[in-house]
Amino acid sequence: MKKSLFVLFIPLFLFLTSCTKELYSLKFAPAQGKSYRITTVSEQNISQEMMGQKIDIKQVLEMRYLFSVKESQEKGETRIDVVYERIKVEQQNDLMPISFDSDIPGNPDLENPFGIAFSALKGSTFSMIVGEDGSVKKVEGIETMVGDMISKINATLVNDTTDGITDVLDMVKSEYSAEKIRKQMESSLKIFPGKDVSVGAFWKIKNEIDGIVPMETETEYLLKDIQTDVAVLDVKGTFDINQSSAMGAIKLTGTQEGEVTVDKATGFTLKSVITQKMSGTSEAMGMSLPMNIESVTTTTSEKL
Repeated sequence: MKKSLFVLFIPLFLFLTSCTKELYSLKFAPAQGKSYRITTVSEQNISQEMMGQKIDIKQVLEMRYLFSVKESQEKGETRIDVVYERIKVEQQNDLMPISFDSDIPGNPDLENPFGIAFSALKGSTFSMIVGEDGSVKKVEGIETMVGDMISKINATLVNDTTDGITDVLDMVKSEYSAEKIRKQMESSLKIFPGKDVSVGAFWKIKNEIDGIVPMETETEYLLKDIQTDVAVLDVKGTFDINQSSAMGAIKLTGTQEGEVTVDKATGFTLKSVITQKMSGTSEAMGMSLPMNIESVTTTTSEKL
């Protein structure tokens, strides 16, 4: 009897052991003193109908940052200095084509307020405190950064006697607030579950992005695979855009999906490719205009 029970116990033990999944700790934990170059390229195709006429706009925005890891703090938090290294914008359409690259010497197009602001943004710096889950606890140095940008803009538009300079300065003060930059950075860094997980595990992250067009996202991450030095995450999510102003309103809903490859040791995203599809309407001058947008955003990091 004892022998038969022992024989039955062995396969049961082996089965239970095989069902035990290994747990992995995924978190943001870069090494002090290291620097990383982060590049994000967003390619966007916008299709809109106005009075029976279709309008197509193609936009490409490239942002390059330098992240310098300064020190580890309490509760696993890390201080990082951020420098805007490059801003490149291309917009192709018949109404308002835009071309700007901060790496090309020379003054920006004085008729383009975005180009003037982006030109002043290059070289700007601030600091942020990032938690192990990627949440941005605090940003510092924004007032100084904005003050420096305003000085650069005033120098660029020193001979401007129109309201153009006021419009540019108002845009900079509005779009580069501490809270908006905190949320922007957190939307790309906060991807971790906050606990140890096994391959096949899911977790959800909610983010708010305060930009020219505010957005709320809910993203589901799946730990798809663990390799020698990297973790591979599947990404699926939804988002809503609902903005109203004196100039009109934008209402869009959409989905996003893609894949993120994360360095296991530091938590930095080695490569991320996310596709977004959204549809809805924009309202202006009493008209409701159908709109469809498709975008692909690629983010890479390079250890220096």
